[in-house]
Amino acid sequence: LTKPVRIEELKARINRHLVKAARTAPACIKHNNLMMNTERKEVYVDEKLVKLTPSEFKILQFLLQHRGKIIAREDLITYINDEKIVVGSRCVDTHVNSLRNKIPEETVAITSRRSFGYGIL
Repeated sequence: LTKPVRIEELKARINRHLVKAARTAPACIKHNNLMMNTERKEVYVDEKLVKLTPSEFKILQFLLQHRGKIIAREDLITYINDEKIVVGSRCVDTHVNSLRNKIPEETVAITSRRSFGYGIL
């Protein structure tokens, strides 16, 4: 990128990398006793279906694909925003809280780092 950076170009480049990463993602992601089928958009804990909203599913998928890293709230917003779903900055906090209520902590512990973001460590 050349400076000064145009925000539109930066967003487009980030989106392109996120889409590319999502395309190369495996069909099934396993973590402890959680199994996520990315093709059918289903999540199972102990072989029981957990109902997630589209935004919750995308957040969980992104965090699982980037285990061990703290993901900035802005990166999560960029990843889950599309034509059908538009999410604001504080909505991510609500969705993460909902995920924490739906999925036991011993299965997936979503950690938060103040002023940094979220992660599964």
